[in-house]
Amino acid sequence: MTVETRRIISHFEEEFAGFNLESPRSLQACKYLGIEPKELLRRTAGDFEPECGENPEFLAELWELGRMERLRKCIIERGTQIIRVEYPHGLPAETLMNLMSNKHRRCVGLGWGM
Repeated sequence: MTVETRRIISHFEEEFAGFNLESPRSLQACKYLGIEPKELLRRTAGDFEPECGENPEFLAELWELGRMERLRKCIIERGTQIIRVEYPHGLPAETLMNLMSNKHRRCVGLGWGM
C-alpha cells in the first residue's frame, strides 16, 4: 500500500472513528453501497475471540482486508457525490483534461494501478 493511500485512509479512519459519523456525504456513500458504518471500524483479534475460539488473529486479518476494500469503495463513492454536487452538468473540459493528465499518478497513488 502506498504512502498516499495510507494517508487518505488515515483521514477517513479519523472520520469513521467510533459510531458517530458526522459527514452526511460519508453516511450517504455507506448507505448507497450497502455498507454499515460500523463495518469500517477496525477489529482486533480480541474482538473475534467470543465469536470463535480458534485463530482470532486470522479472522482479524481477514476483517482488515475487507475493511480496507470497503473504505476504498466509500472514499470513491464520496468523491463521486462531491463531483455530482459541484458539477451537476458535468465536469468542464479543462477539469477533465487535468484529471486525464494526472490519471495515472492518482490511480497508482490510491493503489488501483492502471
